[in-house]
Amino acid sequence: MRRCREDHYSLWPADRSIPSGWSDTGTFGTKDDCLDVIDKLGTDMQLLSPRSSRI
Repeated sequence: MRRCREDHYSLWPADRSIPSGWSDTGTFGTKDDCLDVIDKLGTDMQLLSPRSSRI
């Protein structure tokens, strides 16, 4: 699983290089395992930068 700087998550094959702007979350497993992790993290689709400015 990968996370971008805007705090969005993506399922990403472990054997593929990490795209620019994304980082490794350290979460590995089946598609269902990863989707469960994303579900627990929340589903706020708003970009991080506008959310951060509200704080």
